[in-house]
Amino acid sequence: MRRVILLSLSRFAKASTAMLIALVLTGAARADTIKDFVVSGTAQNISGASLGSCAAGATCAFSGTLMIDVTAGLVTAWNITFPGLAAFDDCCISQSVLSSNIWVAFAPNGAGEFFSLEFTTTHTPASLVGFNGGSVVGFFVGGPDRGFYDVLGGTITPVPEPSSLALLGTGLIGFVGMLRRKLQLGT
Repeated sequence: MRRVILLSLSRFAKASTAMLIALVLTGAARADTIKDFVVSGTAQNISGASLGSCAAGATCAFSGTLMIDVTAGLVTAWNITFPGLAAFDDCCISQSVLSSNIWVAFAPNGAGEFFSLEFTTTHTPASLVGFNGGSVVGFFVGGPDRGFYDVLGGTITPVPEPSSLALLGTGLIGFVGMLRRKLQLGT
């Protein structure tokens, strides 16, 4: 009986190893593509006037998504919202290195307002190649009667990749199957 269990575990280990290698290779191929990030944080309206529904001097939240081509090192799309303003979803007119490890991207929204996002990069000098998240360090909202926000805190975090979730799921399925088989053999 012990030999049967060892043979079963050996077959399971071989199948799991093959599946793991296939998933890792799939993930490696995906690493040279566009990655999705979540942008969120708070900022204080220091413009001296209301910006959308964020009153002068008030602290308001901003949030959205950001897509970065981590091979080419470019922001490819974003959809970022502020209280009472049209979404900024038309990226990017320009983007470049702002300082040693800060990247800046600039674009308008449909309401004639402009948005500039400044965030830290993974590398120094600033580069988005291999970017895996950072901090929002500044932004500017411009247009009719618009001005600055002072960022109090903001993050850019990666959205989990489907291959990572698949790896976790198959690992859990294998573990449950192994336990089930072990319990059946033990009774």
